[in-house]
Amino acid sequence: MTGASLEPLFAELFASYGDLECTSREDGRTVITGPYALDASYDGIRLAEDFDLQLTIPANYPKSLPRARELSGIIVPSYEHLFVGGDLCLGVQGELLIAQLKDPSLVRLYDGPVRSYLYSYLFHERYGRYPFGDRAHGTKGILQFYSEFFGETDPIRTWRLLMSTCTEEYRGHLPCPCGSGIAGRKCHGDAVLRLKRSGAISGAKDDLKETLREFSRARAESEKRRLAFKEAGIDLNVPDPIDVFFRQLLA
Repeated sequence: MTGASLEPLFAELFASYGDLECTSREDGRTVITGPYALDASYDGIRLAEDFDLQLTIPANYPKSLPRARELSGIIVPSYEHLFVGGDLCLGVQGELLIAQLKDPSLVRLYDGPVRSYLYSYLFHERYGRYPFGDRAHGTKGILQFYSEFFGETDPIRTWRLLMSTCTEEYRGHLPCPCGSGIAGRKCHGDAVLRLKRSGAISGAKDDLKETLREFSRARAESEKRRLAFKEAGIDLNVPDPIDVFFRQLLA
């Protein structure tokens, strides 16, 4: 979309959410700030709070996702569903991007992922759990979505499919990247092509990078534990579970 074609989306948002400020930046991004009055109920539990939000919309929206940030200081920095830097982790990037590409709407972004996020935060702070089946944070939540997308229950196969889709050209006659040994076109080929053709590969690549960062942190922690045992003169003579996992993952 061009800047001109974004105007109806901005107008729709301002009509729905009122007192918002809009600033254009030299890099083409648009920043929208203003109050967000949450008043939502789920399963009979009503929660309300006044937030101040900042929404940064990239110049190539909806090919790239907006970034949302809470400015009022209500959300504690240690909350697990925050990106480094303070942006709200509204969900799996590929899942959000597929939805926005299908139906671009800043109002639906506010009414859907943003509203659910803020309600979930307040609910979690009050009751110590998440409502309505909240996806797990990080790699677990990412693999939950792509397991559903690819129709695959094995998380290692799911990760292989995500990696292949993001980094390799599809060849339907070759063995499926899941590792089944079956030709791709007879296995997960349809789902792989659907993701490639969705326009959401940039979001899928962000999700893949997040899994790699988390796996790398896990491997580093594993090595620290191994060295601690070695320095204490203890040889366990068994492979670390994380090593077994990586051998399976990268086989």
